[in-house]
Order: sequence, then C-alpha cells, then structure tokens
Amino acid sequence: MTITVSKPFQCPIKDFEHEDQRFDLILRGVHHLGCSYEGRVFLNNKKANEKTKRSAKSGYAGSYFIFGHGDCYGAPGHCGPAPTRLPYDTTPPPDSIPIEIHLDISEALKKAAKKSADYGVTITIVPFAKGKAPGVKANPKDVGKIDGPISIVGYA
Repeated sequence: MTITVSKPFQCPIKDFEHEDQRFDLILRGVHHLGCSYEGRVFLNNKKANEKTKRSAKSGYAGSYFIFGHGDCYGAPGHCGPAPTRLPYDTTPPPDSIPIEIHLDISEALKKAAKKSADYGVTITIVPFAKGKAPGVKANPKDVGKIDGPISIVGYA
C-alpha cells in the first residue's frame, strides 16, 4: 500500500471568512487497477496509517472509494493509454487511465488550519483494502498510488 503525505498547504484565515464556503481536495492521477480500496484522508497527521481511527481528533477529513478494475491482461503496455490519439479516433480511452477524485473536506480543513500556528495543513492519504480480490495479481504497493498533483480548491 502506498501512503501519500503532501507538502504543507498554506490556508490563510481570510480563506474561511464565509461560513458556507466549501473546500474540495482534488487528487489527480489516482490509479485504479488492482483491488478495490478506501482512501482515508487525514489532515495534519503525517503518522496516520491503516490502524488510525477515523475521528476528528486524529485529523480524519473523509474517505473516497475506488472500485478496482483488477489486473491488466495482455502484453506489457496493453492497458496503457495510446501515445497519441488522432482527432477522429472515437475509441474510448482504456479503463486503466488514472482518474481524478474530488472530496469535500470543508469542515475538517477549517478546524485543522485554525489549530495550526501558521495555518499550514498537510494531507495524508491512507489506502485501506480489507483483502486481495481472488485472481488479482497487481502489486499491493500500487494500491493507493497517486501520480498527479494534490490540490485544495475553495468555492464561495
């Protein structure tokens, strides 16, 4: 399993002026081959792991769920995206392309930023899979793999 810890985000207090303001955590490049899993998100808890309780005290902000697609069968590179796509190519992209996840972390982010001396917030993402699906040979280290950027977006 791959636990991801972000660099600190600066969240100035002025960002929280509106009570109804929403903040989304956006994860790009989330892999979903292999087994299904829950991605648990913790704020300001770099030591979070699969045994960490999902509570406000531990910095728990929410979870996202990945329905794993199992292994890729075929020659190496078979399930990867084509290097280039022609403008008239109507073939759907392969299911193995990493996806983008949006998770509302508004309340947890407001609390975590206000508790921090410099309004800095780190994000720890802990993949949690109960077990390996029958017939799935994917490397367990790839569960929870995120290749793209992690960002926080606020909406007024």
